[in-house]
Amino acid sequence: MCAATSLTLSRWVIAWVGDCRVYRVRGDAAGQAELLTHDDTYRHLNEPSPPGGSPDDPARMIGNGAVDAPNVRHVDLRGDEMLVLCSDGVHRHVSAGDIGRFLRGPASLARRCVGLVQFARDRGSHDDATVLVVRRAAGPRSPIARTLGRTTLCALMALGLLQLAADSVAAPHVAPARVASSPAGWIR
Repeated sequence: MCAATSLTLSRWVIAWVGDCRVYRVRGDAAGQAELLTHDDTYRHLNEPSPPGGSPDDPARMIGNGAVDAPNVRHVDLRGDEMLVLCSDGVHRHVSAGDIGRFLRGPASLARRCVGLVQFARDRGSHDDATVLVVRRAAGPRSPIARTLGRTTLCALMALGLLQLAADSVAAPHVAPARVASSPAGWIR
């Protein structure tokens, strides 16, 4: 699982658990994607893998009780750079160079992401293949755009807080759900 959130348009916080990855793709046409995360594999964590497992299997993932907090890193994103969040169904079948090559170009960003997933499929991926790209546009933003962005963010945060407050007020008044018993012989 990966996540990214913007503190400002140039400063991002990325968080991850397991074997999802986050890359940064520079705005120039020359370089490959830069890996910003590390896989939480048994090998990387210097832990023995379970019997029948591989040292390259994820040792930390959501749902197995081995994680109480994700890995976190702050990242600066300059104009025309991208953050690329992808699942192992993509990164196990493509290189950092492939990621950089597919995500640059004149096609829409959505088309480029679909092309990258298809490329992973063509190279043998049968796992979930997910790509999410955040691109910071080149060039300065106008003061109006900055103000509008900050206002929108504040409004969304306020709505979220109001929803949490409403849920905490309503929670004591909700009757607990009843579990119906199954007919005799229904569960064997």
